[in-house]
Amino acid sequence: MALTVDNLKNALKQVFADGLKASNSDTVAEALAQAIHDYLVTAQVDGVQVSVVNQQGQPIGTGTQTAPVKVH
Repeated sequence: MALTVDNLKNALKQVFADGLKASNSDTVAEALAQAIHDYLVTAQVDGVQVSVVNQQGQPIGTGTQTAPVKVH
């Protein structure tokens, strides 16, 4: 799952829809926590770019990884 606002929003919308049917706040809280956990542990970023700076904050290099990277 891509690490995007839309993916998290869709997961939370489902929790809220199901929460309307839930019998108590513990059930809703557990579902919300699970949705956020699932989003974070399955998320991936499509590539990483970094800038390397010296102690004075001046750029001295860059780094790039183009393959998908898991967040966890």
